[in-house]
Amino acid sequence: MLELLIQQNVGPFMNFNALVFIIASIIVMVIAAYVAPKYGLHEMRSIPQVDAIPEAINVCAEKGLPLVHTIGQQSPDNTSIGRDVPATQEVVKWMAQRCDELGVRHFHTMSDPTIQIMTMDYARQGSILAGHPERYRPEDIVYLSAGTGGGYSVVLGTIGIQERYNCQALIVWGNFSFATEVPILETASRRGNYIISGNSWTTEGIMGAFFTDLVAIMEEMTATGAYLSKDVKQGANQFGEDLCKFGYIAYMLIIMVMAYAGVYR
Repeated sequence: MLELLIQQNVGPFMNFNALVFIIASIIVMVIAAYVAPKYGLHEMRSIPQVDAIPEAINVCAEKGLPLVHTIGQQSPDNTSIGRDVPATQEVVKWMAQRCDELGVRHFHTMSDPTIQIMTMDYARQGSILAGHPERYRPEDIVYLSAGTGGGYSVVLGTIGIQERYNCQALIVWGNFSFATEVPILETASRRGNYIISGNSWTTEGIMGAFFTDLVAIMEEMTATGAYLSKDVKQGANQFGEDLCKFGYIAYMLIIMVMAYAGVYR
C-alpha cells in the first residue's frame, strides 16, 4: 500500500525502491562528510590524465606554439553532464595558470555561452595565480554555437583554430555527443599533437581511445575538481559517491540472484 501511494503521488518515474535509494544516499553522503576526513578517506589516488596536462603544456612551450582545449557541448543546465562543469572549470584554471607561467598561448572553445562566461572567469583566475594577469586573453576563449546535428559548429571551429594557429597539444575535457569529437581528435592525431581526451558521456569517451595518448572516463573527470583543489569536503563527497555506487551495484546483484532463485519477482 505504501509503495502504491508513493507511485500515485510522485509520478510514474518514481517508485518505492527509488525513494529508498534517495534517502539512503543522503544518509551515506552526510556520514561520509564527517567520517572521511577523520580517517583520511577523502584522499584520492592520482589521476594520470590530469597529471599529464603539464607535459602537454611543456611540449607547446618547447616549440613556442599554442595549446587548444575544447569543452564542447558541456552545459550547466544538462542534468546528465552538468555535474562535471565545476570540475572542468577547475581544469581550466589549473591549465591557464601553468600555460601563463610558461608563456604558452591557450585557446578554449565551447558551444554554450554560459560556459564561456565561466571559462573566462576561471582562466583569469589562473592568470592571476601565475603572477601574469597581463597574459589573460579573453579573445582566446571562443564561443562557437552548437548548431545542428550534434554540435558541428564547435567541432569545425576548433579544427580551424588547430590548423590556423598550429596548435601542438589538444585537451578534450568536456562533452561531445554523436561522436562529433572524432574529427577534432583525428586532426590532432594527423598533426602529431599531444592529445588528452575526457568526455562526460560514457559511451562517447571510448572514441578517444583510438586517437589519444590518455583517455579519462566520466568518474575521473567528475573527481578532478576535488583532486586539483585538494579540498577536504570535496574529497569526502567523492568518497560518499563511491560508497553509494558500490551500494547500488551490490543491491542489483542481490536482486538478480534472488530473481534467478525465484525468491524475488
